[in-house]
Amino acid sequence: MPLTLIEIDDLARSKGKDTTKLRAELNEMASRGLVYRTHVQGITKYRLNPPRFVFLRSFFWPGCNDDPRCILPYEAVLQLLQGQDRFAVATCACRQRKNSDPDLPDCRHEIENCLHFGKFADYIIENGLGREIDLKECRAILERAAEAGLVHAASNWQENVDTICNCCACCCVYFQAFHVLKHDSGMNTSNFEVVVNSETCVGCGLCVKRCPMDAMKLEKSPLANNKTGKICTTQPELCIGCGVCAYKCSTKSLILKRRERPVEPPASAIELKKRYALEKKEKQIKEGDTAESGAVYMGDISSGEAIG
Repeated sequence: MPLTLIEIDDLARSKGKDTTKLRAELNEMASRGLVYRTHVQGITKYRLNPPRFVFLRSFFWPGCNDDPRCILPYEAVLQLLQGQDRFAVATCACRQRKNSDPDLPDCRHEIENCLHFGKFADYIIENGLGREIDLKECRAILERAAEAGLVHAASNWQENVDTICNCCACCCVYFQAFHVLKHDSGMNTSNFEVVVNSETCVGCGLCVKRCPMDAMKLEKSPLANNKTGKICTTQPELCIGCGVCAYKCSTKSLILKRRERPVEPPASAIELKKRYALEKKEKQIKEGDTAESGAVYMGDISSGEAIG
């Protein structure tokens, strides 16, 4: 089964199978998130969903308890909704996976808030992996996520963004890669970073509690102009520019400013795959793994990946 789209007749011919029987099998696999099905100029095409996509995401979108991302501030993520023609919401795969483990406490955050758009929304809705919503409900979900301190993580390419995840540090596989496995680049950053106005900071500590990267601290400072004698300080090397802290700052002492060196995401999902393959090949060569350097696995990135 290829990782690129193929017509049913071509696939049936290559496998020596009956087209009608194969279509039924693939449609059943699509309803379980194993196969991606889409319609291109009236022609139905299929491709295999890559393993990471399946085992970390699509299995959990329906929210069933059976056997089995670029970062943007709230104001910026709302702009992505403009021009979208179809909206879908699915269960957060990360929270569903954690909540399915009896040895772990359930996440306290809203679980149905993984948003999808356009053709990817078609796939989610048609295969029962989520439900259709309108723009109003989509905006309401994003607002609740912002209030709860969740991080908006969009598809890591510029054209036709199809996914917005609303991530928490306790469940998200990308945050867990940072906090548990100590990968320093588990999350891509936004093009913003937080700046603190020490003159107006009241030292309440809310930003410290809300920061998903533990990038904020309260410290004693002679610059403090409040009763606590403390102001918020940031660790720029940890800040991903999500804006979760600034969103709820009562004195507007936390300001998002554009980074001096902006992060330019790939133009499209295809370019994202090419970048991923090139980076992996360069790493293999650097580590001396020349035997594998010419055979780079392309299946870890697919439409719908929220964070690169």
